[in-house]
Amino acid sequence: MRICSACQSANSDDARFCIRCGVTMSLVQNLQSKAVVPSASLVLGAIGFMIWGLGSLPWAIDISLYFHSAIVKITYVAWAIGPVLVAIGLLVAGQSISRRIGGGAASLAIVGLMLIGITQLPYVFSPNSSISYRLEYGGPVVGFVLLGIGVLVAIPKVSAK
Repeated sequence: MRICSACQSANSDDARFCIRCGVTMSLVQNLQSKAVVPSASLVLGAIGFMIWGLGSLPWAIDISLYFHSAIVKITYVAWAIGPVLVAIGLLVAGQSISRRIGGGAASLAIVGLMLIGITQLPYVFSPNSSISYRLEYGGPVVGFVLLGIGVLVAIPKVSAK
């Protein structure tokens, strides 16, 4: 017995079409084997990218806002939360992303995004220390390099499909 995923009706093992809805059984099997990205993952990623991008908005409006400590803190909080939300979105997608691009590529992307976000946090608390300055620029450098390596690792798996 094979169950049609479109209408949930039972069909014989040798059926080419579902007896109830007429969907091709091979199409049903192909749909079942493909990974589906959960919508929560996409929502988290979208919100993360929006927060990450909106963090730069005050400086795009007026660069003199850089000298207002409250706005600087809000900006760096947004730059910290945005990439972490995108990474959590990738984690929520889990096996779906791993099947599509490979576990190694997904892991590199998640670690890279977390690194980009987490290294912005010290700057929120003490923006003038030298360690914050090094983390502010060094963390994203390593994070973006890891993201790039993740994409390069994913290319053979994605192009083979």
